[in-house]
Amino acid sequence: MPLYFQSHISVQSWVEMDHDVQVTYEIDSRSECATFFFGAHNDYVLTLNRQNLSQVLELGSRAAAELDSASPDNS
Repeated sequence: MPLYFQSHISVQSWVEMDHDVQVTYEIDSRSECATFFFGAHNDYVLTLNRQNLSQVLELGSRAAAELDSASPDNS
């Protein structure tokens, strides 16, 4: 299926990281983008514009809260 076929989303990926993976970021104020670099050699790079970054952060916060509430430690 070609990218941007119907969903308006271009990439699907699965990322697993050890707890000590190097993670850094850069901000491009002019284009309102944040770029995240994962791994010592920037093995995985994720760039999001301001709106998409906000969406991911909000969704991630909700998912983390739900995972916390479903954790056996919270029973």
